[in-house]
Amino acid sequence: MPPFFTIVIPSFQSSLVIADCLRSIMIQSFTSFEVIVMDGGSTDDTFSIIKSYKDLRIHFHSEPDKGVYDAMNKSIDKTKGEWILFLGSDDKLHDEKVLSDLAKVLKSTTKSVVYGDALVDGDVSWAKGEKVYGGKFSLYRLLRRNICHQAIVYKRSFLQQYQLKYNLSYPVSADWDLNLRAWLIKPFQYYPRIISTFTAGGISSGGKDDGFRELIPEMYKRYIHNPYTDPFRRIFYSLYKRVLG
Repeated sequence: MPPFFTIVIPSFQSSLVIADCLRSIMIQSFTSFEVIVMDGGSTDDTFSIIKSYKDLRIHFHSEPDKGVYDAMNKSIDKTKGEWILFLGSDDKLHDEKVLSDLAKVLKSTTKSVVYGDALVDGDVSWAKGEKVYGGKFSLYRLLRRNICHQAIVYKRSFLQQYQLKYNLSYPVSADWDLNLRAWLIKPFQYYPRIISTFTAGGISSGGKDDGFRELIPEMYKRYIHNPYTDPFRRIFYSLYKRVLG
């Protein structure tokens, strides 16, 4: 029987952090999962640390890649789980009941993407350390900032049906780009729970710009200027029209 979850971990020279990431997964009370470590050709002890777990649910693939998003794209075709969660090699699932609690929600949802919150470890440009980042998003909010991708699970069949993969033209914001494209196909469901601990210092932590944010006004202008993209704006717009008569 296929696993319920596939947890994908892109890695490169991750020997100092991969053990904590894997440990947070292996202690889960819900055990129907597989782990795919998609490595970019590490020469440190990453593989030996992974091998020490001696767990057949952990699969290690190592080959040169074009970065994190390329590794994540390659992994999608290797997944067997019904739902896919992407974690950085220096990130962790928040506690031992994350997968169990998520599974209860996913078994009853009609959505193809479900997201929660992330606890930030360290300071990033969009959140301060020890703060919970996330909350409920509308399309209007998503057009202005991204959901933390370590707090999102995607239905594998949804990604495959619409051939959704990360656009390597955006080396920093490819996850934001994918989330916007996915939302416009089918809006996401929010689950108010901390899913992961996100470690500052990766490509999305700030300080780099791949130009995606500047492209949003042109790419999505029909939604940015549409009051119906946000429930509060929709209510205000409706009242405003009544006042005008």
